[in-house]
Amino acid sequence: MILTMLALAQAAQADPWADFRPVQPPPGFVLERPGWEIIGQTNTGSVWSVHRASVTRYAQYMQIWVQIDHSGDRTTAARMTRGMILFQCEPRRYHWESVQSFDANGRGIGRPGGTAMEGVPPDTLVESAWRIACRRPS
Repeated sequence: MILTMLALAQAAQADPWADFRPVQPPPGFVLERPGWEIIGQTNTGSVWSVHRASVTRYAQYMQIWVQIDHSGDRTTAARMTRGMILFQCEPRRYHWESVQSFDANGRGIGRPGGTAMEGVPPDTLVESAWRIACRRPS
């Protein structure tokens, strides 16, 4: 089943209380197009997805593409963030190689960029993505 942004918008029009509830698609649903798998949701309502087919080795890194749907998160102006995370499987380090956020009209917010290498924080969605990229059981 595919859960599209249009379907979410149509559901919101039919439900006057939709703005007060975070978007919580059932586990296993795919956002926007096939290949994206939901791995979790933040406490502010952002839904994280990964593209398992994008997991590849790059030198000493494993890389994976991540998409974050912020449509249910009222704490950020961004409505979508997409980027590639590079992981060093051991010693559990990562950085965003490329990341860009987009507003509700699809326009980029800020400049695309990356982040510095840092440790994978435990019990986070970054760790969930690390487990998939580095093929570690939960």
